[in-house]
Amino acid sequence: MNADQLSELLTVLWAWIAAPAVALAALVLTVRLRLPQVLGLPTAFRALREEDPGAGGAIPPAAAVAMSTVASYGAAGAVGAATAVALGGPGAIAWVCLFSFLLAPLRVGEAVLARTAPVGQAGGATGSLAGRLLVDRAPLVRALGWALFALVPLAGFAYFGGVHGGAVVDAAEQLLPGSAIVLGGVVAAVGAGLALLPGRRFGALLGWLAAVSLIALFGAALVTLFSDLGRGLAAIPRAITDAIYDMPSAGAFSGALAAEIAVAAVLHLASPLAASSGVEGAWHAEAQAKSTKAQAAAAMLGALGYGALTAVLGLALVATNAFIRPTETTRALADVTFYTAPFETVSQRREQSRRFRGIIRVTEGTTGVVTIHPGVERSMILTPTFEENGEPADVMLRVDGGRVVEVQRPGTLGALETAGPEALRSVRVRGRTTPRGGLLLAEAIAHGGGSITSRVALAALLLLAALGVAAWGFGVRKTLASKIPDAQARFAAVLPALGLGVAVAGAWADFAAFGLAIGGLLAIAGAIALFAKSSEIAQLLGDKRPAAPAPSGPIAAPDDDAAAAAKRKRKKRR
Repeated sequence: MNADQLSELLTVLWAWIAAPAVALAALVLTVRLRLPQVLGLPTAFRALREEDPGAGGAIPPAAAVAMSTVASYGAAGAVGAATAVALGGPGAIAWVCLFSFLLAPLRVGEAVLARTAPVGQAGGATGSLAGRLLVDRAPLVRALGWALFALVPLAGFAYFGGVHGGAVVDAAEQLLPGSAIVLGGVVAAVGAGLALLPGRRFGALLGWLAAVSLIALFGAALVTLFSDLGRGLAAIPRAITDAIYDMPSAGAFSGALAAEIAVAAVLHLASPLAASSGVEGAWHAEAQAKSTKAQAAAAMLGALGYGALTAVLGLALVATNAFIRPTETTRALADVTFYTAPFETVSQRREQSRRFRGIIRVTEGTTGVVTIHPGVERSMILTPTFEENGEPADVMLRVDGGRVVEVQRPGTLGALETAGPEALRSVRVRGRTTPRGGLLLAEAIAHGGGSITSRVALAALLLLAALGVAAWGFGVRKTLASKIPDAQARFAAVLPALGLGVAVAGAWADFAAFGLAIGGLLAIAGAIALFAKSSEIAQLLGDKRPAAPAPSGPIAAPDDDAAAAAKRKRKKRR
């Protein structure tokens, strides 16, 4: 499967299956819970400081919210924002605001289920969404529980490792060139250590570190935004317009269709938020909250905070105009399309007749007197040269439909021989083009905030990634503890660190794509489960029946007088 086919598959999975499933479940919960994103905010903020030391669990409610936020944001939140803006311009900002607002009730529902047990099964809950579903009476719900039981550990390794780990490498290499492998290895090692720390002793500390990291990154984004506040704020109405009516060409940016903006936002902004389903509930189940209702309200602050931080960062990227200015960079052959003539607008970029078909011979890094026109997603690559392993490349490229389908290198006797598929990544095109991902992040922060702000942003991102390892590791542990002893399940907490190590080592070229696919499946399974249990979630939050607590600690029972009264009435009927 080539890069184009893989990209199309991921687009179908996320844009046409995962995103609609998540949106439907979120809309149902929004209606049944009576718009908790707005009406529940006072309760949510009060719950942050309403700690009950006598309740089950081990960490303060605010720490649980901070760690659940880190689970979704990690490093992919910032780098994903830069990638989405690079592909869709300001329109991506409008989408992330919608996503975070819409998905907030899903976190409410997950927190409620993770903290409660079904009626008549007191002590059966395990402090995770999967554990709650696995003890349900309905066979379909139990099947969804088994799906989460398998997908959460797999996503911890592949999604967090591939997507968040790839973001760590990208950001570190651009913000501090030459440091990606070292810093990535340190993040994986520190994250593994944090994941194995006893939650009862260190949970509050992790929560404070998470809060400080998020605030530091938010501060770096604000400093960058204030470098040209007028242009940044002007991007707000422009974002709404572009998301609906397409973004026209600007600078070196050829423009983007509304559909392209939406897909970019779903893949790079919605996926980290939706793919943490089954993980965040474990942290809320561990909170020493006064009631499940209060902690469930606080749970939605993670999604809303994700949207606020990502939106401010997106506005900062637009304020500096970094996404439309060409900068020196390299792109792998797998990411490059060759054209017969340069494009400047969306319509020109989409003309199939412009795509090159034939042979390109590269010697000493250039094509000689032959003029070529390589391009990336939204712009052309100016003054292109070719390199491999840091040296001028000597290759022949066979191109069909604008994409390289075969790479040949000189063999032992000097004759050209077909290279393996890894050549599509090892051979790179160097030139000036619009930045994306970590490069766009580095260019914007350095331009708007200077070197000190860049270092603060890098430190915050690395710490968020390490804490994300711990956040996901705890979610994996609590998920597996629903069926295997916790003494064995706790060692699975290092799975996200192992995945991040694979991404840092570059041992699997399509690791991030595989992780994105697993994350999509997890988002779908979680959305279906919350949709199926939406009525029960509304009943629990409406105090129409009690939610039995688990005696093992992380599960807190509702402590309302109405719940106790309902329990006594049922006993009388029996």
